[in-house]
Amino acid sequence: MLKKRIKQGVMLLLTTALLISTVPAFAAESTTNRGAGVAIGRMYGSMRTVIADLLGMSESDLIAARQSGQSMVDIAKEKGIEKEQLIDKVVSTRKDTLQQLVADGKITQEQANYCLQNLETRIESNMERTTTGNIWKGNRGAKGFGRGGYGLRGNSSQL
Repeated sequence: MLKKRIKQGVMLLLTTALLISTVPAFAAESTTNRGAGVAIGRMYGSMRTVIADLLGMSESDLIAARQSGQSMVDIAKEKGIEKEQLIDKVVSTRKDTLQQLVADGKITQEQANYCLQNLETRIESNMERTTTGNIWKGNRGAKGFGRGGYGLRGNSSQL
């Protein structure tokens, strides 16, 4: 009986040691592309000012138009700005911000590359949305720049 308990204890210790040594390795591997560069919209400001300037309107008027159910693309079209021009401006501004963050040592080039992977597609999707507020409400796993965090999260005052 004592030998059996000793074997069980040794197996438990070995299993625990194995888990302790492998879990951090998997965690480190899965978060390589995450970190400071992933929450750019929340950490370094929304695109509200850039878009309002491009459209020649105040931020409060832009917010009011968004809250009335219009997409950024709809608002831009009313102001004579094509969808591609709007998206190009936002993409260009975000790329400049990412490069400055790399230059300042706040994020790595690897993080910037991760953010750039689908940047234009995500921005286009956000510019076409007609809803305001948190687009991932209830989905705790979908946070950060990689999932559309271009300053369009949070309450409706953020567009």
